[in-house]
Amino acid sequence: CGCDETESDEDLDGMLNCLDLCPFDALKVLPGACGCGVADTDSDGDGTPDCFDVCPMADAIYDSVSVGFGSASFTATGGAYRLCWCSPSTSLCSQPNEFRVDVGGMKLIGPTRMM
Repeated sequence: CGCDETESDEDLDGMLNCLDLCPFDALKVLPGACGCGVADTDSDGDGTPDCFDVCPMADAIYDSVSVGFGSASFTATGGAYRLCWCSPSTSLCSQPNEFRVDVGGMKLIGPTRMM
């Protein structure tokens, strides 16, 4: 690849390290959307890779939605939303990517505009 540079292929993917932008990821030579070491899989086919998808098994996700139950409130515009669940026994349930179980949908009807 160049002077004084060792020509090696650490991840054995057929691309020399000096040309490989993911030299320790045998499945990638370019970082892709999710970076090296993480697959760019889109499990639900919604156009958002699982590494960024709030609910990777749901067909459509709307970002920037806060949902509350009980005395808490909804902070979202009216529309159709997918509901995803997180098991507190397996994670802290504090990050969007921890809510991986699709439990259904919700239709939120916002206030109507007064004439």
